Amino acid sequence: MGATRAVRLLQVQIWLVFLFPASLRFAVFGAIGSPPILFGLVVCLVWAVGASSPDSSLGAPCKPVRITMALFWFVTLLSFAAMHLNSVRADESSNADRYLIFLLAFTGIALGFAEGLQTRQQQLTILRTIVTAIAAMSGIAVLQSRSGLDLTAYIERLPGLSTYQGRESVLSRSGLARPAGTATHPIEFGVVVGLGLALQLHLFVYDDAWKPLRRWLTLGLLAIGIPLAVSRSAVLVGLIVMVVFLVDVDRALRVRALLVMAGLAAIVFVTIPGLLGTLGNYIGAGQSDSSISTRVSDYAVVARYLRDAPWLGRGPATFLPRLRILDNQYLLTIIEMGALGLVVLVVVLSLPAWLGASSRANFADQANRQLARMFVAMGLAILASAATFDLISFPMVTLFLAIAIGLCGNHWTRSLDVSGRRGD
Repeated sequence: MGATRAVRLLQVQIWLVFLFPASLRFAVFGAIGSPPILFGLVVCLVWAVGASSPDSSLGAPCKPVRITMALFWFVTLLSFAAMHLNSVRADESSNADRYLIFLLAFTGIALGFAEGLQTRQQQLTILRTIVTAIAAMSGIAVLQSRSGLDLTAYIERLPGLSTYQGRESVLSRSGLARPAGTATHPIEFGVVVGLGLALQLHLFVYDDAWKPLRRWLTLGLLAIGIPLAVSRSAVLVGLIVMVVFLVDVDRALRVRALLVMAGLAAIVFVTIPGLLGTLGNYIGAGQSDSSISTRVSDYAVVARYLRDAPWLGRGPATFLPRLRILDNQYLLTIIEMGALGLVVLVVVLSLPAWLGASSRANFADQANRQLARMFVAMGLAILASAATFDLISFPMVTLFLAIAIGLCGNHWTRSLDVSGRRGD
């Protein structure tokens, strides 16, 4: 595929991931019929054709992403095969089958973004699209919570679409509305917005093509979205991103950033009465919070399942909510795919941070080094948030993980070209 067509294809994928309600499916395709997933399969096919063509216009192969995806598939298929050596319920087997299809889309998206972009300008185009799409999603969430207007309801009316396992656009906590935007849950919405903030901060500082209005509007929408989710996971991701951003910038920029943060926080908490107190009580609740006490009791349950299948688990995506809801991706993975699955999960989740740190060491210019640092921030935030909710059970944030892996891989590949280390 040509370079321009590749960018357009990836932009379509971005808009589908962030602005198409994650709980909607084309009924004819069943539970796997989400447009972002189906389009991810198209991206996978296009990448496979391009990668196997001798005159492909794809960029250089990104070996770290290819190797990591191959390792992920290897352990997943081992667990899948081991599952079928034992008796397995029909609903669990079907969910494992769907997971393999989803993993195919995940792999295609990661490799498509890693090898489909060849220049800094193409990379900037994709970053602008991501930030704009997430800001639009946050705008939808603001309307849901403040005015009761849910724009996603209009998308549901498209023919052939149905809601999978129900969907609530706005939940409630301590009397506060918690919007989900186009995500499946406010937690997913908040984490996605927090991760998007890392990319927005880079564009805010280094993208001269963006006019001031667009910079401030996207920053404001993302800053509002994080507390609006009323989620510990969202606050954690936002804090990690901001700390990494502030730790290595010049003093003048750090002061300006802190002042802007204080101003935006004041606006948010003044316009949403009770939000500050609710967030404070929610974050500091400790064992008195039922969600935390439930998480603590999860470890005994995990130990029991781990004794039954320590290495490969009971099968990928087979620990269904009817058994228990685990708000920890690491615990869920060790049950489903055993110790080997946990190791490969940590490798996958660590990849953005590793690629970001490696590419930062190779680049000499400040703009590319700062973007690499924000990729590190995204990677660290993903690693931390996976311990606070079952990340891979949420399609939007999981597909965002695939996009992040691809972008970090692409940045790493370009850093080798710039530093002259290609072929080392």
